[in-house]
Amino acid sequence: MAAQLPSFSDLSRIFGDLFGRSVRITKARQPLGSPDLKKLAVGLYGPAGSDEVSALWVCDLTAAAHMAAALSLMPANSARSAVDSGALTGILAENFNEVMNVAIASIGNSRRVVLKRTNIPPQLPEEAVEKALIRSAGRLDLDLAVSGYDAGRATLILL
Repeated sequence: MAAQLPSFSDLSRIFGDLFGRSVRITKARQPLGSPDLKKLAVGLYGPAGSDEVSALWVCDLTAAAHMAAALSLMPANSARSAVDSGALTGILAENFNEVMNVAIASIGNSRRVVLKRTNIPPQLPEEAVEKALIRSAGRLDLDLAVSGYDAGRATLILL
């Protein structure tokens, strides 16, 4: 069975349960694309025991930093500072990895999917990410806001 894109309400529930706060998810006003590459944090997923990448969660730096801060109840200003610096470091980088681990729940299919790796600014995303961002099919572009934190953009891409 192939993976299917989740509904906005499913994503709100998954992330709301993680953060213990309401999460507003709506269709993106402006999808992420190649011009955003330097400011993207990415989770790459694939079947366990394989090098294959079958899904990507791509977040702009605002979404990544604020989700990471929300995970451990850090002030929104710490996330804003990370966005201003153009990098996720320390606990924010660790928290982003954990958010991406939980985001696996949004990639529903019959094969066991695992988080393979993350790319976090200032590290540039892999070439595969840029290629995937060109796709129009198999993607869900959204605006995401955790209550008490700034809204950002994210894209789930199923390959």
